[in-house]
Amino acid sequence: MHWVATVGEILAEVMRTGLNVALSEPGLFAGPYPSGAPAIFADALGKLGVPSAIIGCVGDDDFGKCNIDRLSADGVDISQIRILEDKITGIAFVTYYDDGSRRFLYHIKDSAAGRIKVEDLDKEFLKTVKVLHVNGSSLAINENVRKACYEAAGLVKENGGIVSFDPNLRPEILPLEEIQNYCRPILKKCDYVLPSGGEAQLITGEGAPEDAVKSLLATGIKAVVVKKGEEGSVMYTPSATHVGKSFQVKAVDPTGAGDCFSAGFVYGLLQGWPRERILTFANAMGALATTKPGPMEGSRTLSQINEFMEISNN
Repeated sequence: MHWVATVGEILAEVMRTGLNVALSEPGLFAGPYPSGAPAIFADALGKLGVPSAIIGCVGDDDFGKCNIDRLSADGVDISQIRILEDKITGIAFVTYYDDGSRRFLYHIKDSAAGRIKVEDLDKEFLKTVKVLHVNGSSLAINENVRKACYEAAGLVKENGGIVSFDPNLRPEILPLEEIQNYCRPILKKCDYVLPSGGEAQLITGEGAPEDAVKSLLATGIKAVVVKKGEEGSVMYTPSATHVGKSFQVKAVDPTGAGDCFSAGFVYGLLQGWPRERILTFANAMGALATTKPGPMEGSRTLSQINEFMEISNN
């Protein structure tokens, strides 16, 4: 059985080596790094030893190879990744600014990442999945990928599985006015929603954070887990609010931190841990993810995460 699967974009990421250099200007880059929110999530779980898989597409090129090699090396099942000869692997360019902000430039919609289709889903494979994780960035790619995400979530739910959803909103590929329309079908199927910052308001249309949480819980969602960066996270259920310990680190690269947090949350969920422990573990994974340049480079093994948490508690 595959405990966890995700569906969506697998990308090569290329980043500026210095701060405050616009992507419109000449300058130096580092990379390619294996990336894509679903891929980062699956890779983080693979490093924890969780049977995990990703459903996606890459091109028959070196960028695709760098992703497949990394995912395979970290224990992710790559059998559901299609290699396409007529499309290149999706690419994300990113630059960072000294105020902590980032700017992305994506080549996704017409890349291999945009070729995920309902008819390519392996229904027998999806019947083995206990948890399916969906990202809003995947819903934003195109209609084909959206439908594949909705279909996969429905199949997992029909077979008694759990669906988690990270809105992971990217204005560069998802117009804000379309957010609610794209998210509504997946919200009807999911058990856990993991928004960052003001994403809960954006996907519900509510003006206040507390109203957004109430709106989501009123639909039958089991819990809303709000990621708050270096301040940690808060879980809201219909009957209680839970807070985990946060961790302070020297952040180098924030890309992938939310995906590693989500992986840590799902890991704790599968272990049956108390909610505060789940949040604390997920916070630790998210914090560690920021300590190295590159979306997957900061993820750690279970023993490394436990060691970090033990040291931080002393």
